[in-house]
Amino acid sequence: MSNRADCTTEESDSATDMTGIGEPAGDLLDNPRREHLRDVFQLLSAADLAALIGVDERTLTVWRSQKRGPDFVKLGRAVFYRQADVDEWIKLNVTPTDRVA
Repeated sequence: MSNRADCTTEESDSATDMTGIGEPAGDLLDNPRREHLRDVFQLLSAADLAALIGVDERTLTVWRSQKRGPDFVKLGRAVFYRQADVDEWIKLNVTPTDRVA
C-alpha cells in the first residue's frame, strides 16, 4: 500500500508543461532555441499568456480545442501565441462604455 502512495506523490511532484512534450516546465523556459524563437518571432508560451491574462494554462488548452481565444502557433508539439494575435484578440474583446464628455 505504501508503494502506491509513493507513486502518486512522485507523479504529482513532476510538473509537465501543457505542450505535451513531457519535459518539466522549467526546462522549456531554459531552452535557448525556444527563447530565440520567442524573441525573433515575438511568441508567447502558453504559460506566458496564461500569466498575462490571469487564467490557468488548462483554460488555454480548452479554448484551443474549442477554437476560442487568440490564434496560436504549433511548432512541433509546442504551442505559442504571436504577440500580434494576442493584441488583436484583446481588441476584439473590448467592451465599450458610455462616457460623458
